[in-house]
Formats: sequence, C-alpha cells, structure tokens
Amino acid sequence: MGGEITVNSTEGEGSTFALLVPLAITADAVASPKPSPEKQSKKAKDKSGHILVVEDNKVNQLVIGKILKSLGYKWDTADDGVNALEIYNPDRHHIILTDLRMPRMDGFALATKIRELEDGSTAVPIIAISADAMEEAKEKSEQSGINMFLSKPVKVEEVRECLQEFF
Repeated sequence: MGGEITVNSTEGEGSTFALLVPLAITADAVASPKPSPEKQSKKAKDKSGHILVVEDNKVNQLVIGKILKSLGYKWDTADDGVNALEIYNPDRHHIILTDLRMPRMDGFALATKIRELEDGSTAVPIIAISADAMEEAKEKSEQSGINMFLSKPVKVEEVRECLQEFF
C-alpha cells in the first residue's frame, strides 16, 4: 500500500509504533430525499453547532474527524448507536453523521430512535456514511428517518456539499 511502519523502543521505558498508510478519500454521494424546510433543524444552519459522528471503527473516526476539521466543523464521536444516544444533545448536536453497520445499535435503529424522541417541530439532519451502497440499505435509511446517504470511502468535497445542505 506504499506505507511505512516505524518502531522506537527504549529498554525499561516502552515502545512507540507508528503506521503511515497513504489513503485516498473517495466516494459517490447519493442523496435521499431532502428534509422539508419546516422539518429541518434551524440550529443546523448555525455553523457553530457540533456534529455527532457515530462510527465504531477508530480509523474511520480519524478519517471523518480530519475531513470535518479541514472543513472547519466541530464534532463529538460516539462508538455506536447506544453510545450516541447517551451523549446526544439536540441543543449541542445539530447534525448526526452515522455509520449504518455497528454493534449494539446500528445506524438504522439510531435514526429511528432519534426520530421517536423529537417533538415533531424540528428534526436533526441525519446523514448515513456507509460502505453498504446497495439500494436496500438506501431504502432502509430513508425509512429510518435518515436524510442523506454518502458511500464510503467519502470525498472531502462530497462531505462539504452534503453538510452545506444543512449548515
């Protein structure tokens, strides 16, 4: 993969291992139906709000974090849907980016639960980021209350365009 592994070790003190793998960030974005203006969170239009990233893979968390940082966004990370529900705060998190396939609670169940918790006047935008680009996953996303769907690996420009729909 054209990468590099390095090790620095000092006896009695410990070792540091580093792995560098140059990866391109690419993907096709497929938009599900847009939320209606009355359902879209007004808070999402304020770029000072945080994004809640729900992703069980640590490498993917880092990649998404680097993308969001490069675009000037702030975010919090949850390891799965259960963890996301524990930390989700509608006053703080104005968009949810979620993987679909996770242990304990997947992105479909998370979106369904978030929609059940909402008061009906506004809805937090939920964006799926998934390697599962099959039509069935996209349909199930829409049925779960997910607003948009991005396929992994994602491109920075596609994430920018997607988030600009809401910020």
